[in-house]
Amino acid sequence: MRTKQDLIQICQRIQGRGYPAYKDCRGEYTCPSYILSIDHVQGDPFAAPSDVSIRVPNTFPKKFHDTKYRRVSLEDRLLRFFVKQLKDDPFRGKGSGKSGVISISKPKQEVLERSAIRVEEETITLRFHVGFPANGRKVLSLELLRILFDYLPSKIESALLYEKLSETDREALMIAHSLADDQHALREAIKEKGLVAFVANGSILPRKSGVSQKPMEEAVPFL
Repeated sequence: MRTKQDLIQICQRIQGRGYPAYKDCRGEYTCPSYILSIDHVQGDPFAAPSDVSIRVPNTFPKKFHDTKYRRVSLEDRLLRFFVKQLKDDPFRGKGSGKSGVISISKPKQEVLERSAIRVEEETITLRFHVGFPANGRKVLSLELLRILFDYLPSKIESALLYEKLSETDREALMIAHSLADDQHALREAIKEKGLVAFVANGSILPRKSGVSQKPMEEAVPFL
């Protein structure tokens, strides 16, 4: 497997070339705290951004992922951590088209299994999109290095490594973990009692509109 230094050398070599030169970057690279994989390179700076994935060691205590429902809860929470990192400190790059755009599936209210993140026994894989920078259709690969090695590493570590989580995020993780256990217990109880649903007292079921997940204003709480 190639290293971070190999990718740096490739980017230095292709700087200023035509956009297809980015194809040389495809592959996996070992970095200090994760493995970077450039899975698909966009055809030009105006096309859909390139597919990138990150694989880090799973350093989370087993209790957070020892069952499927706990694993899905952990995946959901880590994805939210990463999205928040991007939102709080967006990358400010330069270039044509989608240059410098960093995007990922953004979870809403539902806690679901998503292809953007996968927690396994030994590793955690995060998949997202990066617009590879260009000036017109000329490669700005040194700008790509700035994204991959100056901007993203701290975001990845702060969202995906247990020992790097902030105190606030650890508290949020514990709340999500407890909530997942409560939901699982309720679902099992519903099956045992032959019921079809559970709605907590005080729940507001109507939404603001058909395209909004916000509660309807002045709605009557469920009692």
